[in-house]
Amino acid sequence: MKLKWNEVTWYSKLIAIIFLFAIYPALAFYIGTQYELAVYIQQLNLHIQNSSLVSDSVLVVDQVSTFKSTATSTPAISGTTTYVDPKFPFSISYPPDFANIADLTPLKQNSLETFMNVCFRGSDENGGVDSKQTNFCYIGGQAADGFAAASFNIIARTSQDMKQCEQIQNGYQDQPSQLVNINGVMYYQGGLDDAAAGHYTTGKFYRTYHKGLCYELDLFVESDRGVSEKGLSADFSNMMLTKLEAILATFKFSSI
Repeated sequence: MKLKWNEVTWYSKLIAIIFLFAIYPALAFYIGTQYELAVYIQQLNLHIQNSSLVSDSVLVVDQVSTFKSTATSTPAISGTTTYVDPKFPFSISYPPDFANIADLTPLKQNSLETFMNVCFRGSDENGGVDSKQTNFCYIGGQAADGFAAASFNIIARTSQDMKQCEQIQNGYQDQPSQLVNINGVMYYQGGLDDAAAGHYTTGKFYRTYHKGLCYELDLFVESDRGVSEKGLSADFSNMMLTKLEAILATFKFSSI
């Protein structure tokens, strides 16, 4: 078929109709939603920059999202335990292959100690006696070469005001900050990758200032080079992170 660029033909009319009724509405909707998101982020950053409670290092949010666990489509696991903190206003549910460190015997606790000690990270290194530390460590039977531990840690700091809580977040200059909505509360999300002497940690942290307290939720997977010297497989690491995200999705404050 020879195209006639200077003539109105039946197929040019057909293309115009398809564009008008199929492509144009979708394109307009996409542009509109992206514009609204850009305006919201701009307003949020302006609010942050103008706030007297933000530290000198200005935190710029480049993405806003609602947290969705990769395990939300997985059927509920029987035997899930709900922990309600006796002092601070939060609760969390965890499956039977995780345990609250405080509920374990000293002998069992000792067996969970590792080189990076992710199951015990918290107040001892980040605030001392003014912090509340609650750790949930993986005790299940799934294992892989190079796997050391997986842990969900909650730290509530009583002595830090909003500015100090923000300064902790601003210390991570090498990565953009993502603002995430988890059960109606906004958190700043970042990475927890670290390495020392052939041992590694990967994961995420979530921080928020709520009801006068600075809360930090840490998701850790610890590994080493293993017998094969190849390290922990990405599939197993992601599987453990999925378990931790499923726990994160249950974290709630008693009042918002």
